[in-house]
Amino acid sequence: MAPKRPTRKTQAFPDTSEGNVEQTEAERLSFLHLPRPFKNPRYTRPQSKKLRSTKQILAAERERERLRRETGTANKEAPTYITIEAAPSLLPQKRYCDITGLEAPYTDPQSKLRYHNKAVYEFIKSLPPGTSHECLAIRGQHSVIR
Repeated sequence: MAPKRPTRKTQAFPDTSEGNVEQTEAERLSFLHLPRPFKNPRYTRPQSKKLRSTKQILAAERERERLRRETGTANKEAPTYITIEAAPSLLPQKRYCDITGLEAPYTDPQSKLRYHNKAVYEFIKSLPPGTSHECLAIRGQHSVIR
């Protein structure tokens, strides 16, 4: 059995109620002596819910699918973590910078390359003319030359 640790006092500063100890400006402005309302001292984690990892959930789903196949009483339309079908996303597709790979809120109107910030835009302007077409080909978007 491990030895008991000595307990620490929770008071941050010396007791100034007697008036014999003067507070410094830092002690007076500090928030350490105030109670912390965002921490509930009576909170306890519910013991009825057992937290499971993703690996455990997927293993349980595989076992459930195996039992359904063996018994033949499977409801094929019941969604599971493995066989769930999701609708297409309603969010717009994210666009990434062709040079850095970061999110690209801007597009160069001449070369149609996407860029992240001003420094990347200046780099794109310094590229030779054929390089922008190669970058677009890598992305899979072929530009039409007029």
